[in-house]
Amino acid sequence: MTNAVHLLIHWIKGAWRKGKVVSILFLDIEGAFPNAVMDQLLHNMKNRQVPGQIVKFIGQLLTGQMT
Repeated sequence: MTNAVHLLIHWIKGAWRKGKVVSILFLDIEGAFPNAVMDQLLHNMKNRQVPGQIVKFIGQLLTGQMT
């Protein structure tokens, strides 16, 4: 976990040095959607134009999970 934080800080500072703006979104999928129907959640994310890579990632996280 510590290495991941250091890498994240490295990327952020590198972007700042180039004059870029950095935004980060942290999601607690399990906590945020404890009773979500996965297919409906993914459908809603696509309808709200969430990038496909993120929708796929969330789908992979939730595959095989039960509520």
